[in-house]
Amino acid sequence: LRKTQYELDRETIVKSQDNSEQRKRELLLLDMKMRKFRKVFLGNIKFIGELFKLDFLAGKTIHTCIEELLKSGDCISLETCCVLLETVGSKLDPQMTDYRMNHYFELIQKIFECRPSSSRVKFLLLDVIELRQSHWMPRKKTSPITIDELRQQMHEDDRLIKEKAALLKRNQHLSGK
Repeated sequence: LRKTQYELDRETIVKSQDNSEQRKRELLLLDMKMRKFRKVFLGNIKFIGELFKLDFLAGKTIHTCIEELLKSGDCISLETCCVLLETVGSKLDPQMTDYRMNHYFELIQKIFECRPSSSRVKFLLLDVIELRQSHWMPRKKTSPITIDELRQQMHEDDRLIKEKAALLKRNQHLSGK
C-alpha cells in the first residue's frame, strides 16, 4: 500500500511550466490510476472478508483491520471499513451482542453525525448502519436471476401496469359523470 501510494505521489509531481493540455492529460491519467487503485484495494479487502467467512482468517485479524480503518478515519479507510463490514458482518456479529462491534458502530454513528466527509462515504456508513439494524439481511436480492425468472417478473409488471391503467380509467370515467 505504501509503495503504491509513493508511486502515485511521485507521478503527481507536475512540472510547473508544462502546457495546460499536457497537464490535463496527466491529471486524467492520475485520476484513472486512483480509480484502479481504489478498485483493486476494495477488491482485496472483500477477498480478505471472504477468507474470514470461510474460516481461513481469525476474527482477531478482522477486528484489528476494522479498528485500524476506523482510527485512520480518512475517506478511503472509511469506505474500506464499510466494504469489510458488509462482507463479514453477518458472521462477525450474528447476535449483535459483541461489545467490540457495538463500539465500532458507536464510532461509525459519531463519524456519520459529526465528521464532515464526502456524501459517498456518509451513505456507505448509513448503509452499514442500516444493514446491522436489519440483522445483516440485505435490502435486495443479490443473487443473479434466470431468464425465466426475468420473464416472469416482466409479465407480472405488465399485469400490474394494465390493472393500474384500468383502475385509473374507471376512476376517470366515474368522476366524469
